[in-house]
Amino acid sequence: MSECSNVNTNFLFFFTYRCSVNICCCRLLYEVMSKPVTYSKSLSTGSFECVEIPENPLQDVFEYKPRKQSSYEIITNDINNKFEEETCKHEKPCFIPLSAKKLKSLFNADGVVNESALREAVFNGGCEPNTRKVVWSLLFELYPMTSTFKEQELIKISNNFRYYALKKKCFEQLCASYFQEPEDESNHFSWVEGNHQDIKDYANMSQEEFKKQKLEAEDFAKEQTVDLATVEDWYKVITKDIPRTDIDHPYFHQSREKCLAKMQSILVVFGFFHPKIGYVQGMNDILTRFMIVLDSEVDAYWCFSRYMESVEKDFDEDGMIEKIELVCKLLQDLEPNLYSHFQNCSVPDLVFCHRWLLVSFKREFDYEESIRYFEIVHSRHLKFDSAAVQITQADQYRQEIEKRQGTPIKKVINNTNAKFTLDVFVCVSVIMLKRQEFLACKDAAEVFNIACNIRGTLNLQHVHEKANALFFRYCRKCIKDQYTNENDGVLQSLAKSLREKLLNANVFQR
Repeated sequence: MSECSNVNTNFLFFFTYRCSVNICCCRLLYEVMSKPVTYSKSLSTGSFECVEIPENPLQDVFEYKPRKQSSYEIITNDINNKFEEETCKHEKPCFIPLSAKKLKSLFNADGVVNESALREAVFNGGCEPNTRKVVWSLLFELYPMTSTFKEQELIKISNNFRYYALKKKCFEQLCASYFQEPEDESNHFSWVEGNHQDIKDYANMSQEEFKKQKLEAEDFAKEQTVDLATVEDWYKVITKDIPRTDIDHPYFHQSREKCLAKMQSILVVFGFFHPKIGYVQGMNDILTRFMIVLDSEVDAYWCFSRYMESVEKDFDEDGMIEKIELVCKLLQDLEPNLYSHFQNCSVPDLVFCHRWLLVSFKREFDYEESIRYFEIVHSRHLKFDSAAVQITQADQYRQEIEKRQGTPIKKVINNTNAKFTLDVFVCVSVIMLKRQEFLACKDAAEVFNIACNIRGTLNLQHVHEKANALFFRYCRKCIKDQYTNENDGVLQSLAKSLREKLLNANVFQR
C-alpha cells in the first residue's frame, strides 16, 4: 500500500494503484501530465476539468462527460514551456537635442509652455546648449510650467530678494568667517545685502516697491527654520570639498576663486535652511551643473534647492541603500542569470552603483553627455501611468490572450513598481551593456575594476535606448507575470480537483 507523494514539479502526484495486474501508474501519469494539456473552465461554476488527455488510461477516473462548447472558456497550458522573451515594441527616442526653433514653438503668446511636449522633447535627446537655460528654469521649477513671461519676471525679482535675505540671515547668525568671499567691498555688499540695483533697473521698480520687496523677503527669511547644532559638522565638509570640486569646465577658468565662493555660499545657505539634509558629499558636483547652465548665483540656488528637495532621500544613507536595492531587484527581474553571477562574485548588493546614482553619472560621461543625461533623466516624461505604458501593456495583454486561445485574466491591474525611476533603469542598462565583461569577472575586485573604469566606454545614446527598452520590457513583464500567477492558481485548482477525484474513486487504498 502506497501513499501519494507531492513533488515540487507543478501539481504532479505520484501514486501507486493496486489492481489485478499490480501495474504502477506513477510513471505513466507523469508522462501524461508533462505534455501540453488542454483544460476547460466552466463559465457557470468556475471549476476546471480535463477536456483532452491523449491516450490517458485513467480517463475513467475523471468520468468526463462532454458539455456544450459554448459553456466553456479554453485554457491551454504547456507546463514544460519556458518564459519566452518578447521583442519590446516601442518607439526609440530620436536622440535629437531640443533646438531653439522647436523650443519656441512650445510656448503660446503669453509665454506658457506646453509641459508634456517639453518633457517629451527633452527626454528624447536633451537640449542644445542655447536652449538649456530656459529649459532648466522650467524643468527644475525656477518658474512654474504654467507661468507667463510677465509672471516669470515677478518671480525672478522675488527670488533675488529672497535669496539675499536668506544669505544675510546666515551671515548674521553664523559668522562672516564661514564664507570665504573675495575681499572686495562691492562683492561684500552683494553678499550681505544683495545686489538689487540690477534688478531695480531691469524692472523699473520704484523705491517704494523696492522697500516692499525687501521687507517681504526679510519676513520670508525669518519664517525659515534652522538648526545651528549641526551646522559646524557639515560646514567643515563643505570647506574640504569645495577646493576638490571638478571645475575643468571653461566656465570656472576666468574667475575660479569667485566661482568657488559662490558655490560655497549656495551650499551653506542651502544647508542652513535645510537642516534635515545639510550637506552631503556629491552635492557640490550636482551644483556645478546648475552654475554652468544658469550662469546666475540666485537662479542656481533656487534650482539646486528644488532639485535637492525632490531627491533628498537619495542623499540619505537609508534612502541610497533602498535605491541600490531597487537596482538589484530590477536586474534580478530582467536578467536573473547576470544577477546570480554578481552574487557568485560576492557583489550581491551592487554597491558600485552608489556613485552612478549619487551624482548622476557625472564622472562616467564627458561633460556634454553628462549634462544631457542629467536633463533627460529628470525630464520626468517616462511614467508608469503614461499613455505609452497603457498602450504597451494593452498590446501585451492581447498577445497573452492569443497565446492562451482567448482566455482573459480575471482582473488586469497595473502592478508596476513606481519606485523604479528612470535612473534605476539606466543603471541596469549600463550593467547589461557591460554584460560580457562582468560575466568574465571571477571576484569582487574584478567587478569593481570594471564598474569604476567605464568612463569613455559608454555611448549615451546606446545607454538611453537600452534604458528605454528595459522600461517597456518591464511593463510587458508585469502583464506576463499576472498570467503566470493566475496559471499557477489554475494548476493548484486542478491539482486539488484531481486529488479529490482520485480519492473519491478509491485510487488511494487506506
